[in-house]
Amino acid sequence: MPENIKLLILARTNPNISDTYVETVCTAGITPEGQWIRLYPLPVRLHKKNLGKKYEWITCQVQVNETWKDARPESRKVVDRGSIEVVGSVTTGKNHDWLERRRLLLNDQLPIYTKKEDILRGAKNNEFSLCLFKPNQIEHFYAEDDSEEYSARDLARIRKHQQQGVLFDFDDQIHPKDLPFIKVPYTFHCRFRDDTGAVMNLSVLDWEMSSLYRSCMSSEKQKEKAKIKTLQKYEYFIKTRDVYFVLGTRNDDHNKLINSKNPNCHINPWSIISVIPFAKQIQMELNL
Repeated sequence: MPENIKLLILARTNPNISDTYVETVCTAGITPEGQWIRLYPLPVRLHKKNLGKKYEWITCQVQVNETWKDARPESRKVVDRGSIEVVGSVTTGKNHDWLERRRLLLNDQLPIYTKKEDILRGAKNNEFSLCLFKPNQIEHFYAEDDSEEYSARDLARIRKHQQQGVLFDFDDQIHPKDLPFIKVPYTFHCRFRDDTGAVMNLSVLDWEMSSLYRSCMSSEKQKEKAKIKTLQKYEYFIKTRDVYFVLGTRNDDHNKLINSKNPNCHINPWSIISVIPFAKQIQMELNL
């Protein structure tokens, strides 16, 4: 049954090329009651209308995402994209202290995970596929080389959409031929430790990171320099900010994990879908 929800957007992943939607993007956030919700698929770049940015509140009509073989408990499909309205935002606050963002996220209402074992168990039991995670120690962000070109399959999809448009219409549609398709020649990752000292190496699928790379590439004109500049910003966060991650599971790996009959299955379906670099605050300020 469709339901109306209010959602604070906290994550948006890199777009993936799609046969039907041109691009599919995972958008995730929390309701005022602290419930995690994933909106998927949501072809953000095909709309002139603002469908919500990070730290903006939106309202929309959703239903359980049954048609996409998505068993993850937080997944929802937007019933009517016209129902999406931006109804507010949470700014960085006075002197960029992030105090209101802290109050919304770092409270007793929203569980904060600190152990690798707990999130693997939660995914295996299909209890949750989105969470807020506090690393004990972030060692570094890094990049691995990837193809500079889209795969032949993705290029064929892009050309089809550019020539034919998409298979659905809505009032504020942008034609795919008017969209830039620029492949990032790297995959980004983070190595960190949890509260027990367990090492985790997770991919960073946060759209903000790839967008930063593209911005740096525009100014630097050289991919190695753009990569270094991108990583420098996230290394700066490690040194100066109180960093949390929004983690989300990849659908295919999540399904393999919950359907595996092997009790020792070692699939790790988690990725970093958003980096939350809180401004550091003294305890007295948080108790105001």
